[in-house]
Amino acid sequence: EENATILKKNLKDLKIADQKKLKGNMVDRLVLNKKRIDSIRHSINEIVKFKDPVGRILSSWKRPNGLLIKKVSIPIGVIGVIFESRPNVACDVSALCFKSGNTAILRGGSESLNSNSILTDLFRESLKKVGFSKNCVQLIKNQDKKLVDFFLSKMTNYVDIIIPRGGKSLVK
Repeated sequence: EENATILKKNLKDLKIADQKKLKGNMVDRLVLNKKRIDSIRHSINEIVKFKDPVGRILSSWKRPNGLLIKKVSIPIGVIGVIFESRPNVACDVSALCFKSGNTAILRGGSESLNSNSILTDLFRESLKKVGFSKNCVQLIKNQDKKLVDFFLSKMTNYVDIIIPRGGKSLVK
């Protein structure tokens, strides 16, 4: 069952967190259980119900010469998201990016690598099952800190926006 696989991977992260002696609040954010997995599923199902944001006319006006101008919502493109220890973020961001026609490249904290890996793998499998490219969602699994610098400074031709989601130190 998917829940058992998710919990098994999360347990690996919790053991690593214990070895690293992470603070209680960091460990709490990391914990997955049946209730939190159900909450993740619920969140994804709510996102699925959102109106399609792509192609929405945000405003329109007519110029004196008769030319009609419309401001229409479009996807951003490739969205990179760097986040810390909450595994639900991988699912929320994947679903929101996909719903809005964007591709997501995720980089989670090392403390949640196993949980993020299984959750994004399941999301990618689901995309493939329904006929979309699983590559709409990517997870950077290599935890070398140098990759974050590379992601932020050398990928500007490939990534349209980077969103840091976490504490002040991450945003800095």
